[in-house]
Amino acid sequence: MPYYNAITFPVDQFSSFYSGFATYTTFRVKETLAYESPIFWNGFSLGGSYSTRHGNIRSPSRIDDRRIQAVASYQFADKTRLAIGMDDRGNGSGYKDRLYGLTLSHAKGSWSWAAKYEITDTDNPNSFYGDRAQAFNLYSAYYQGKNTYKIMLANVEAYGEAVIHLGIDHRINQDLRLFAEFYQEQETAAMTAKQAGLDGFDANIRGGKLFLVGFRYDLNM
Repeated sequence: MPYYNAITFPVDQFSSFYSGFATYTTFRVKETLAYESPIFWNGFSLGGSYSTRHGNIRSPSRIDDRRIQAVASYQFADKTRLAIGMDDRGNGSGYKDRLYGLTLSHAKGSWSWAAKYEITDTDNPNSFYGDRAQAFNLYSAYYQGKNTYKIMLANVEAYGEAVIHLGIDHRINQDLRLFAEFYQEQETAAMTAKQAGLDGFDANIRGGKLFLVGFRYDLNM
């Protein structure tokens, strides 16, 4: 999705399942038509998407309405990028339910960093996040040989609150890597008691810490 790619992805670089949570948007919606332009006119690029109601209701957000996104980015000073975006999530009852985001990212040599800010804009009294909820993320990575060291600190109001995410990736070859990560949330559930899917999920569980290891294989086609 264009909004995720421009706003969230720069701070969402971890290899485990615990990726994509420190944000209010989602990275995939069914039945979506999307376009992201190449860089043109001195570093600018644009993107947008339209998702049908049938696709949006079958996405992780499960919203019974169409979804519209628009983004713009500007790349300057070689590897510095500024992006702004809007995610109109839609609402089955006709309420306004939007996200606005701003991300600044930079890469130089072995070091990269990114900072993200998001705010909700809704008049829906039953909104999951509420109106004017804010998310702040700061991510950094350092590359040394076959290893990549990562850290993300975030505060996501109404969805995790204070979040700490640490990780190490060890590249075995071009496609395969071994990773180890630590993840901690103040609110919502970092890990439930058992795997039970949405039907068995206990929404009253709060916080949690976990350590995980795994392999990641990238399909380069």
